[in-house]
Amino acid sequence: MTMKALFPAALTIALLLAGSSPAMAARNFSNLSNDELAAVRGTLKDETAETREAFRNEWQKRISTMTSTERERMEKEAGITRPQSGEEDENAGCN
Repeated sequence: MTMKALFPAALTIALLLAGSSPAMAARNFSNLSNDELAAVRGTLKDETAETREAFRNEWQKRISTMTSTERERMEKEAGITRPQSGEEDENAGCN
């Protein structure tokens, strides 16, 4: 192949690599503590859909491995209230 023939291929590869730069990639939330991750909640409105999905996936993974005490603390700090056992959930059955 001649240099003229290689140039378009090299340019295409360079553009593809530039498009997959870390600035375009979803953020990695796995290195954050649970408290740091909780602090991120509600701040991703202007982030990419990929970043919001990466956060959601990491949050769900963390929630599933928390003890009930940790979950309750996170919910309390986030202002989430759950019905106590024996209380009726006013949103039950609403879809």
